[in-house]
Amino acid sequence: MIGLISINHKTASLSRREIFALTSEEATALVCLWKEEEGVAGAIVLSTCNRLEIYYDSSEKITRELESRLLESLYRFKQVRHRGDESIFVTARHEEAVLHLFRLASGLESMVLGETQILGQIKEAYRQATAAGQTTSVLSRLCHRTFETAKRVRSEYLLSATPISAGAAAVNLLY
Repeated sequence: MIGLISINHKTASLSRREIFALTSEEATALVCLWKEEEGVAGAIVLSTCNRLEIYYDSSEKITRELESRLLESLYRFKQVRHRGDESIFVTARHEEAVLHLFRLASGLESMVLGETQILGQIKEAYRQATAAGQTTSVLSRLCHRTFETAKRVRSEYLLSATPISAGAAAVNLLY
């Protein structure tokens, strides 16, 4: 079963997103913790300036209780006191989580519609999780299907006519 825990530019301020940002070492350590204590079989962690997205595979049914435990664990891991702000996180399960990843990789969930950097960031998150032995066969298939989907969206639709990044958009805005 695939689940998603996410905080992004649509749900939280930059200062709140920064608090939950994870280095690659922290991401590996958090997934190890979740595998040991929370019933997660594996996970892929994407942490950028605009988002933290954790796609996880759980052998148990994904419920609000599991999502709450994972969020609690993230707060403890980052040593952040709860301030009643759990609503800054988005959770999704199964098809909804998969669709979100497809949209994200295709540049449809970015601050700049169609930006291309995110796909490379997802690929790097997948590489890191694989190197750390934290993927599962389900997550691996999901990532490969995600890469295929993003490539197809970019090649078949006008969205790919002008590859763009957030930095390029900022430069274009200045001129």
